[in-house]
Amino acid sequence: MVKEDLEDQRDLPVSTDFRSVFSAVANTHLNIHQNNILFPEWDGNGIPIMRYS
Repeated sequence: MVKEDLEDQRDLPVSTDFRSVFSAVANTHLNIHQNNILFPEWDGNGIPIMRYS
C-alpha cells in the first residue's frame, strides 16, 4: 500500500460495513435475528465472526 491509497493519506479506507459486524454480534449473543429492526434500511448480511466453543 502506498500513501496515495490511504484515506486522507493516513488511514486505511473502510472496507467492512459495521452493520454486518454488529448484526453478527446481535444474532449470536443477544439473540436478535431481525436485522431490519436494528438497521431499517439495510439489506446486507452479518459476517460469521462469532461462534460458541
